[in-house]
Amino acid sequence: AYTNSHSNPCGLQLGTLPASSTAAFEGEERQGGTGSTVSKVVYGKTCSGAAHNGSRVEIACDGTTITITAPSGRWCRLTGKGKNPWTDAGQVDGFQMALVP
Repeated sequence: AYTNSHSNPCGLQLGTLPASSTAAFEGEERQGGTGSTVSKVVYGKTCSGAAHNGSRVEIACDGTTITITAPSGRWCRLTGKGKNPWTDAGQVDGFQMALVP
């Protein structure tokens, strides 16, 4: 996971985020749980990796709770090789997650 609207170049570090931010999020499915990536779910970008602002994850912090809210994303399957081996396999639902210290 990584953010797209803050000055920290090293990724999603929740302690350094502004109170309101957006992010692209990607979760991978690996063959056998630890092998090569076979599919992924993406928010805030397309299967080819291009930015998709309409599906960015919203990150909000009220001082004690960090809330991550995602609209619908895309399920991408690995179907080829080369520069863009990913095929868009359809829409996935959004989610909301609250992180409380």
